[in-house]
Amino acid sequence: MVVVGRWLLLDGGRCCWVFVDGWLLLLLDGGCWTVVVGRLLLDGGWCLTMVVVGQWLLFEGGCCWMVVVVGRWLLDGGCYWTVVVVGWWLLDGGCCWCCCWCCCWAVVVVGRWLLLDGGCYWTVVVIGRWLLLDGGCCWMVVVVGRWLVLDDGCCWTVVVVGWLLLDGGCWTVVVVGWWLLLDGGCCWTVVVVGWWLLLDGGCWTVVVVGWLLLDSGWFWTMVVVGRWLLLDGGCCWTVVVVGWWLLDGGCCWMVVVGRWLLLDGGCWTVVVVGWLLLDGGCCWMVVVVGG
Repeated sequence: MVVVGRWLLLDGGRCCWVFVDGWLLLLLDGGCWTVVVGRLLLDGGWCLTMVVVGQWLLFEGGCCWMVVVVGRWLLDGGCYWTVVVVGWWLLDGGCCWCCCWCCCWAVVVVGRWLLLDGGCYWTVVVIGRWLLLDGGCCWMVVVVGRWLVLDDGCCWTVVVVGWLLLDGGCWTVVVVGWWLLLDGGCCWTVVVVGWWLLLDGGCWTVVVVGWLLLDSGWFWTMVVVGRWLLLDGGCCWTVVVVGWWLLDGGCCWMVVVGRWLLLDGGCWTVVVVGWLLLDGGCCWMVVVVGG
């Protein structure tokens, strides 16, 4: 047994045990060895060089592979595949890169940042809870607040908002506060009024009111009065949203009196009184006096 500072070397004849701070290394006879790091067990094959720099533990397996442990990070940059463990992330880099430590990739730790550079193939950047993958000259990653926007040049754009994944073809992404606006060039326009999100596609219109998705055909006009949202489809139809009510008033006109909603479509009339919905057919109109 030999003690050198915090190093404890045990030579048992056929095997050699090495203790480095919290690291336990078992070197077996014949060049084969096993590394025990905490609860982690690694089998390194035949040849190895060990370097300890501060809290860094580097294992060099000749020209075959290298294991880098940085704090809780475990990186394997072999010549067939690459596994990167970043928190709960597990990535496989395929067989395109890494055969030597010198010319294949580099690890840079800046504070809580972990940067992995795979030469001319791809780059992994971890910013806090964000995981960004950059494929060299193919696309770029932009993080705006809680929004993650991926731009693949002029081909396509992927936007990750919470659990939502969108593929927009050829369009532009604009982030305004908590709103995410997607503009498809000369195809359609996005308008945000309070909690209302309106999409006009020239040929069709989508209105998102809370969890409601409506398609209003070809042409329409929007008027917002307080909490009321009135949509007029020109000569086609009119939609009125009052609280939880969704009504179609035909093609003629609409009148709102206080809490009363009166729709006269020329062909029929709808009256909403509390929870009562009445249809008078095509023979009469509705007049509200008082109430």
